Amino acid sequence: MARRACPRCGFESKRRNWADRHQAAAVCAAVFFGLAALYTVVGVLLAYPWFFVPMLVVVCAFMVDRRMRVRAAIATGPTTNTAH
Repeated sequence: MARRACPRCGFESKRRNWADRHQAAAVCAAVFFGLAALYTVVGVLLAYPWFFVPMLVVVCAFMVDRRMRVRAAIATGPTTNTAH
């Protein structure tokens, strides 16, 4: 694997993406955007309480779909990927 250097700070790493090289900045960005999204959702729920039920249905459907995909992946067993 080729070493990669950050163009901004020159830090060399075997890691592939920016978030791996700058973990503190990635956490700060995630917290900032996560809090903004949380405040938006809470604001919508307080302004439009009837919106909660459809949103709950969508979240439950997403969770069930994700769980079923995981179960299907486990049931099929390991796969061999020869194309690299």
